Amino acid sequence: MLRDNHCANGRALLVLLDRTLIALSAGTTIILFAWLLYYSSYSLDLRDEGFWLNFIANPFTYTINVPPTLFGFLYHWPYQWAGGDIAGLRRANVTITMALGWILSFLVIRRLWTVAWPHAAVLSAGIASLALAAFPTLMLLTPNYYTLNIQSVLMVMIGLLLADRPGRMREVLVSILVGVGGWCCFMARPASAAAIALVVMLYVVILSRKSLLPMLGAALVAFALLISTSYLIDGGITAFLTRMVNGVEGITLLGAGYKVSRIFEIYWLTTSRWQLAIALLMASALLLSISMGSTHRLLPPLALKAVLIVTIAIALLGIDPISIEPSTLLLVPVFTCLGAMFYREGMVLRTQTPTSIALALTFLVLPHLLRLGSISSYWGSVSLAALFWMLAVVAFLSPLAQEGRSVAALVPLTVLAQLLTASVVNAGILKGWRQVKICALIPLSRPCRVVQNWCCRTPSTTIWPRPEPMLVQPALKSVPR
Repeated sequence: MLRDNHCANGRALLVLLDRTLIALSAGTTIILFAWLLYYSSYSLDLRDEGFWLNFIANPFTYTINVPPTLFGFLYHWPYQWAGGDIAGLRRANVTITMALGWILSFLVIRRLWTVAWPHAAVLSAGIASLALAAFPTLMLLTPNYYTLNIQSVLMVMIGLLLADRPGRMREVLVSILVGVGGWCCFMARPASAAAIALVVMLYVVILSRKSLLPMLGAALVAFALLISTSYLIDGGITAFLTRMVNGVEGITLLGAGYKVSRIFEIYWLTTSRWQLAIALLMASALLLSISMGSTHRLLPPLALKAVLIVTIAIALLGIDPISIEPSTLLLVPVFTCLGAMFYREGMVLRTQTPTSIALALTFLVLPHLLRLGSISSYWGSVSLAALFWMLAVVAFLSPLAQEGRSVAALVPLTVLAQLLTASVVNAGILKGWRQVKICALIPLSRPCRVVQNWCCRTPSTTIWPRPEPMLVQPALKSVPR
C-alpha cells in the first residue's frame, strides 16, 4: 500500500512538473512577443528604413525601382489606413510574422507527431517564436522586402501542408494561400518567387499529386494578381515589365558589388570557435534531454525550467550571456540532426517517411532561396528565416513519435527555440545596427507620419540600456525628395 501511494505521488509530481513546464513555456512565448511589440515604438534608421518608409508612403512617384522590388505598393494602403503610424505598422508586421509562423509550426507538429491539440498549440507557439529572429535589429521591424519575403513563404508552406486534406473549401483555401503567397513573394523579390514556384512544383510531383488541382488554382490566383498589379501600377503589362527590367539594369549600374552574378553566390559558413562550442553544447543538451526523458523523468523538466527562466531574464533584464551569432542558428539544427542519426543505432534515420524527409530538406533549403535577389550579408540575410531550420529538426525527429514520446521530444525543441530567439533579439536591441550606444533606442512619437516629419531626436541624458518613454518632437518638417 505504501509503495502504491509512493508511485501515485511520484506520478502526480511528474504530471505537475510537466504542466508547469508547459505553462512556463507559454508564458515565455507571450513575453517574447510582447517584448518586441513594446520596442516597436523605438529607434529609427534614416538610411534603409528611410528608403522603406518613403517607398511605402509614395510608391507611385517613380517609374523605376532600384532595387527591383515592389513591396512599397503592397504596404501603401495599410500605411494610409494606419494614418502614417510607424509603430503601428511595426506591430502589425511582428504580429503577422508570428501568427504565420505559429500556424505553420502547428500544422507540421499535427502532421508528423502524435500530440493533442492543446499541447500542439503551446509547443508550436514556442517554436514559432523563432520567427521573431527575422527582427535581429529594430530597423527590420518596419515592413520591408525581407520580412515580406519570409511571410510569403510561410503562407505558401501553410498551403502545401493543407493541400493533402480533403474538402472543396480546403482546396479553395489552399489555392488562395499559395497564390497570394507567391504573388507577395514576387512583390518582395522576383528571384525568390521563381525559386519558390520550383519548390511548389517539386512538392506536388514528388509527394502530393492529389493536390494538383489546388496548385493550378494557386497559379491562376497568382497570375490574376500579377496582371492586376501591372495595370494598377503602370497601366499595362509592357510598362510593368519595363519597370522591372530597368530596375535590374539600374542596380547593376550602381556598382558597389551590385552584380547579377553575386546574387546567386553561396558563401561558406564562417564562424568562431566560441560559436561552434555553443552550437555543439546546445545540440548535445537537446539530444541528452530527449534521451533522458524515458529514464530520468525528473531531471529534464527541472533543467528546461531553468533554461526558460534564463530566457525570461534575457528579455526582461537585457543581459547577454550567450551572444548568439547568425551562424549558430544554422549550426544548432545541423548538429542536432547529425547527432540524432546515432540515436538507438540510427532508429531516427531508418524510420523516416517520404513526407518527413521532403519537409526536412525543404525547410533546410528555404532560407537560402529567400536570399536570392540580394547582395547583402549572406548569412545575416539567410538567418532571418531561422524558423525553417528549426522546423527541419521537427520534421527530422518525427520518428520519435512512434515511441510515444512526442511531448518529451518537442518540449526541449521549444525551449531551445525560445532561448535562441531571446538571445538574437536582445543582441539586436543592445547593439543596434548603425546605432551608437547612447541613442540606439529612441522612441517614436505616436502617430508618426513619415511624409510630414522624422520623429527622432538625440536624448539629453543616457537612456541605455532600458529607456523610459519620453516625449519626442519632430526634427524635420518634411522628408527631402
